[in-house]
Amino acid sequence: SESLLRVGLPTMTSRSPALAALVLAACFCGSAAFTAPLRVPGRMHGSAFSMQGTGRSGGTVCAEVRMGGESGAGKKKKVVLGPGLFSPDIQLGPEEKWKKSEDMDTVLNAPAVKAEDAKMLVEKDKVEGLFDGVAEGGKVDARGVVSLLESLGHQASEQTVSGVLREMSESGTGFVSKDEFTAWYLAGGAGKIAEASEMPGAKRMTKDECESLFQLVDVNGDSAIDKEEFNTFEKMLELGWDEAKSAAVFARLDTEGVGALTFEQFFAWYSTTDDLDNGPSLKKATANILKPEQGDRKRIFIRGFPTKAPEAVASRFFSRCGAVEHVRMLNLEDGKNSGRMIVTFEDEDAVENAMEMHRFRIGKRGHLEVYRVNEGDKEEYKDVKKEMHGALIGIKGSVVQNMQKETGAKIFFEASKYRQVMILKGRPQERAKAWVMAQEILAGNLCDTHKVPNKMHGRLIGSGGKVKMAMQEQSGAHIVYKKETDECLVYGTEEARAVAWQIIKDKMWALDHTKETRFPVEGKYHGMLTGKQGVTVKALQESTGAQVRFVTGKKSKEHTDGEMVVRGTPVQCERVNGMAQILIRELPSLLSELREEDIALGALRSLPLSAAQVWKLAVQKAVGIAEEELGMNKKEKE
Repeated sequence: SESLLRVGLPTMTSRSPALAALVLAACFCGSAAFTAPLRVPGRMHGSAFSMQGTGRSGGTVCAEVRMGGESGAGKKKKVVLGPGLFSPDIQLGPEEKWKKSEDMDTVLNAPAVKAEDAKMLVEKDKVEGLFDGVAEGGKVDARGVVSLLESLGHQASEQTVSGVLREMSESGTGFVSKDEFTAWYLAGGAGKIAEASEMPGAKRMTKDECESLFQLVDVNGDSAIDKEEFNTFEKMLELGWDEAKSAAVFARLDTEGVGALTFEQFFAWYSTTDDLDNGPSLKKATANILKPEQGDRKRIFIRGFPTKAPEAVASRFFSRCGAVEHVRMLNLEDGKNSGRMIVTFEDEDAVENAMEMHRFRIGKRGHLEVYRVNEGDKEEYKDVKKEMHGALIGIKGSVVQNMQKETGAKIFFEASKYRQVMILKGRPQERAKAWVMAQEILAGNLCDTHKVPNKMHGRLIGSGGKVKMAMQEQSGAHIVYKKETDECLVYGTEEARAVAWQIIKDKMWALDHTKETRFPVEGKYHGMLTGKQGVTVKALQESTGAQVRFVTGKKSKEHTDGEMVVRGTPVQCERVNGMAQILIRELPSLLSELREEDIALGALRSLPLSAAQVWKLAVQKAVGIAEEELGMNKKEKE
């Protein structure tokens, strides 16, 4: 009965609720007559069923099913159910049709399914369900098999599982499908795994070791190995394959037909395959390539350096980090520069300085990659939605800076139409600690939804997103305005969300009360109030929060000699006008003083100032005077 309820009923209920009801009757009615009114969900929801058993004889249950309301009105049908509940030939229908069937006796007297077979069906269903929860893309590697076995109550190490993956997988890729794993498990594979031997120690690869090898083989740094790079890998290990063998292995591993292998595909194959049984040991061959030495703490692995730059240029470039002892170029097979190298410094402090240059923009190849040698240093990508980045960055980067300081990892964020990720770079323990801290922060990162009129979204975002970015930097929250709706989503900690929403409300109020005011300012002063490279008008706008422009001639509406047009709240407009009058008074004398004498200012000590520097210093001093006269403190300006 237990097997019947666990396996039979779910399937039968989905196909025929009435059949499932009769199965229950067959289990529990015995030979006595029975009546079992019930309601059945699904497509017959709301219909009342009344079953009256007419008896049980020879393993056959006869019952009368009445469909209709509680009153008993409705259609009545007699059915006969044989004992072969799991037989594919099971029949169910009106009794009169059964009587006409020539095969009636055969079906009614079909043997019931054996208990062990029913148990096997239950186990198969369980295994397949667990597999679906673990698998990615319908397959699992050695680590996934270990997880599955643990869920099924079996203990196994990843090394032991790697040794039996060949038996499970027919593809030879290091991955197993659901059918392959289920067949192996039901055949008793889990019970025998304790007797299985691990892969020989010399043949076993750790993931970090494989990652280091992958970085060396991945010449172009696109996080994938193409056919040419795979051939280079084969030659590096001196496997002795011919071109046909190399092409056949690559084609087998490239299951998606994209012409490249990801690290997960490479590692699953490399750590379990028998393609390398006749070649040198994997561990020894890899060690020959990486050549770990005591001086590794003074070395860095570089990828992404300009390919036209010779060794001398690389040495000079990295000398900014510290004294360079040696640069070893890792060229392509034909001797061409690959942009990869091993740089050895004279001390370990230079290595730490070099770590700061990771993802440094350089040349046309994008960014520079800098890794420690033989320490498991790499990048790890974590899926983190763009709206969550603000919480992890914090106000002016305070949160991410603290995470980097506490963990030693370098943290980057990337948001594009292809992926939204948090990138953790460092040693294994540094990356793990940083991710734990990030998860704790994300746990407290919630979202508030506010109503903001759609017509105001553009002005709240600003030109090039400047207004929104300033709000996010000030609050530490991430702000999203939903297109074609009146919704504004604010992501972050409770404090950050509150600060952000207050800033948004203040800005909305300011926009609602904004108007354009024209003040008379003669055209001869427009150049001074604009300043060299716009330095004066930018300072006015930054100090008051208003928008300022100057018009003359036909564009002047109220004052023929020239106007200063200010857009902002009434208070902002009056402040701009007041500051403009003070700047007109102060700037000429300040500019003259700075032009006539040298000024001692940091690195510019005793050197004459450029025109742009003169204007910048003069405007800064004049704005300070104007703010002091107008009584504008920091809070009022904000």
